[in-house]
Amino acid sequence: MNIHKEPYDSIKANIMNSGESYIKTLIENEKESFYVDFKEVVDDYTSKRGFSVSDYKNLAKAVSGFGNSAGGLLIFGIAEDKLIKTFQLKPFSGISEFSKLVNENVSRVTTPPNNYVNSFTVESSSKNFGYVVVEIPKSNFAPLQTIINDLKHQYYMRSGESHVSIPHDVLSGMFGKRPNPILGYSFMNFNYSDNDNICFTIAIRNSGNVIIKNIWVNLSTAEIPGLVYGPNAKMQDIFKGHNLSNSYMSIITVDEFKLPPQVPLAMVDIQIPKKLKKRVGGYAFYFSYGCDGSEPYEFSARFTKNDFTKVSTDGFLEFLNKTNNK
Repeated sequence: MNIHKEPYDSIKANIMNSGESYIKTLIENEKESFYVDFKEVVDDYTSKRGFSVSDYKNLAKAVSGFGNSAGGLLIFGIAEDKLIKTFQLKPFSGISEFSKLVNENVSRVTTPPNNYVNSFTVESSSKNFGYVVVEIPKSNFAPLQTIINDLKHQYYMRSGESHVSIPHDVLSGMFGKRPNPILGYSFMNFNYSDNDNICFTIAIRNSGNVIIKNIWVNLSTAEIPGLVYGPNAKMQDIFKGHNLSNSYMSIITVDEFKLPPQVPLAMVDIQIPKKLKKRVGGYAFYFSYGCDGSEPYEFSARFTKNDFTKVSTDGFLEFLNKTNNK
């Protein structure tokens, strides 16, 4: 399982959990932002077989703009009063058909396509009306150029609350260099059969499209008494400068080691005692990770003794991921 968190994930989760009420909160409190764009839909899509010109342009511009930036959410079903710069809910009919059109056409709006775009519907309190949320992650193959009739050969990026055309000199500066590495984490080699401990391995995955080196993990261990940790037993020869103490561990791969795209690397073996004592404030499991040229990533989970003892054999890894607040 590869986990790579996007900067807009918390907004997406709140929309999926709370629906229209959270969208209302979003437009009242945050309005549009670097990661969120609102668009109105005028037509009834219940029986439409294709996009209106304006909706198709809005989709194409967002796929290019968010894909060339840090990714984001495009929410259809929000009207804007441009004079006073306020937004209001304006759900539309035919949301299932609209979402289907998004999924069918998204690969045709840019070159190269962003194959990881997806959409989901949110129902409104008004029967047969609702919203469509389009998730557009940052592209590993940027720059994305729009190719639809009304936006031929245009490059966009997210700037503040809007998508803006990228000038040629900016485009050269942004993409005329090696892409930044993208990493994710996973938990592997899970073993619950030990009578005293839960055992697993932290693996770091190269989720981008470039070869990476100098992969590192910092692990905080002071928050869980009895936790046992160390470099992965089968991969110790590729690590250098690993630092072990009573409160933390730091590990990094040797200069000669390279990790190709889409491959996980087992880094740290962990043993957590099954019988944790009750503790004020609970327990925290934290680590950070990265590589040469990447941003630092973080995982942070906090739980109580009762939370921990309720976890079933098959649910431990899901439990850790759910408690991750990074």
